[in-house]
Amino acid sequence: MPKLLSCENVLFMEVVKLLEAIKQKPKPTDKMAILENYTKKFDETCDLYPLFRLLMPQADQDRSVYGMKEYVLAKVYGSGSVLSLPEAERNRLKKFRDPEYQKGRPVVTGDFGDVLYSVLVNRIQAPAKKLTVGGLNQLLDQLHQSWDAKQLERRQQGDDKDADDNPEGGAEAAEPAAAG
Repeated sequence: MPKLLSCENVLFMEVVKLLEAIKQKPKPTDKMAILENYTKKFDETCDLYPLFRLLMPQADQDRSVYGMKEYVLAKVYGSGSVLSLPEAERNRLKKFRDPEYQKGRPVVTGDFGDVLYSVLVNRIQAPAKKLTVGGLNQLLDQLHQSWDAKQLERRQQGDDKDADDNPEGGAEAAEPAAAG
């Protein structure tokens, strides 16, 4: 089987399956072995940067963090403009670290992605288009550019609206620390 020359056209679902396989292994050495085995699919001249910027977003110097922590994302998903979620589901997202709100559900308390998936799984249909690593990076770049524009607009207006009811400490909690 010929080696892949680019990771841009790899389906993101394949990356998700890779991450699921890594998640199942308890030992760091086993996790690394899975990742190393996966990267052997690519030609040694292949630029794996597009793949690794998805696997390690905190180390991506080209696309900084988006300034959205879990609580802000919970508010966005729970707002009527994105999804009309019942109050109980909105609370599950906002209180994803609280075991009382996750009782009786097959989720890992404290894992926002897991709780979000459990809330959305029956509400969203899989898209017909297959998302690739390159396509996802383009979407994330657009999100980053949009976030930067919004932050600039807020600074110019002297407005900071993320502090309204964030239990994690207001606007400063909505902006993660820079990777370094």
